[in-house]
Amino acid sequence: MEKIVRKIALLGLGTVGKGVYDIIEAQKDEMPFKVGAEIVIAKVLVRNKAKYADQIEAEKLTDVWTDILQDDDIDIVVEVMGGIELAKTYIREAL
Repeated sequence: MEKIVRKIALLGLGTVGKGVYDIIEAQKDEMPFKVGAEIVIAKVLVRNKAKYADQIEAEKLTDVWTDILQDDDIDIVVEVMGGIELAKTYIREAL
C-alpha cells in the first residue's frame, strides 16, 4: 500500500493556531488511520519568527506569505490567524 503524505501550512500561531499545531503533532501516528494520510506541518506563517523560535522548528516558520503560496508541496492551507481582510486575501490566493 502506498504511503500518502499531505503537507499543510498553518496561517497563524496564536491560541487557536498553536492548538491545531499541537493536536496534529500529538496525533501524528494516528493520522493515517483517521484521515487516510500522514499529515506533516510544512510551514507556519507568523508575523514575528523570533517570538516562536523556541516553540517550533525554525525551518517551518516563515513570515513571508509567498513562501507558502509558491511551495507546490503544500496540499492544504489552514487559516487560524484571525481578523478578516488579510486572512480572506490569503485564502483567496491559496485557492
